[in-house]
Amino acid sequence: MATFWDQIKRMIFGTTRLTPLSLEQLIIENFMEGMKESTLKNHVYYPTSFTLFLENSDFERLNQHFQSIFEDAVDEFVKILTHSIPKGNYIPHSRTWHMQFIQVTEGTLFQGKTIDLPSGNVLIVSALYPKGEGQKSTNTVVATKTKMGSAGGRYDVNPEILNEITEDGPFSFRKKLVVVPKGVKADNPKLAKQPKASLALISAGTFVGGTKSVGLVESQVKICGRSGFPAAGVQIVRIDDDLVSNPHFIIYANDFDGTFTIEAKANLTLNGKSITGGTEILPNNALIVVSNKYQLRFTIIPPKTNENFFAKWISKIIPAKS
Repeated sequence: MATFWDQIKRMIFGTTRLTPLSLEQLIIENFMEGMKESTLKNHVYYPTSFTLFLENSDFERLNQHFQSIFEDAVDEFVKILTHSIPKGNYIPHSRTWHMQFIQVTEGTLFQGKTIDLPSGNVLIVSALYPKGEGQKSTNTVVATKTKMGSAGGRYDVNPEILNEITEDGPFSFRKKLVVVPKGVKADNPKLAKQPKASLALISAGTFVGGTKSVGLVESQVKICGRSGFPAAGVQIVRIDDDLVSNPHFIIYANDFDGTFTIEAKANLTLNGKSITGGTEILPNNALIVVSNKYQLRFTIIPPKTNENFFAKWISKIIPAKS
């Protein structure tokens, strides 16, 4: 129950409770501020790496939304850049987007100093490059911190604190940076990975987001429950159910011969056979059943080719009739 003084503060300043949407908006404001400070006359620069410090209770309450916040914020960054970059060839200054969420508990120290971060506040430190990509001398840092009753403002922070943070773990997210300038067709197949296979729910239930089918684009795909967390280079497919394990099973693609393997981490059957705790070759059109509840159809997608080789060869030796 809120204390008398909490009620007074809310009356004066308004609510300071962080929501997924308000946190995303703060990230976008930081991005736009960083782009404004870094862009030159002929070159557009912007933050691509974000480290967010959240107070302990806010972190625990919001951590299941972090992946969605990251993906949604990146979509907004791309929309902004699409309308900011002149038409023509464009090569981003960074290869990836990176976002990491840090839990700040009482007494948390960075560079020997305590970070004072009351509930409802967030410290965002952004940089032009993720760690290891850019030169430190050219890596502009923008830091913003929410304040009681305001959307955010500049905050003095030593950027060297980032050197103490390892960019690994369940709350660290990465995505390839692709921006298509306005007026340029985005249907270039080189701009997006082609699915190697697909998973379709043929029973009740959906994947997170309400879809019934998803393309598998990475060489390692983890199928998880609603709160599954991604890792670098691993695709996460989340069934909209908290009772599904994280991960429940993993699909591996062999990029050399086009075969697939499935590893069962929890209750799982493959084509009617229980494989819980084991690893099996995953055939095309296989039926996968998760915990006797969700039925999924696995389908291999043949790689796309521009033209049938045989048809091209035969047309050279047999001229078409006039």
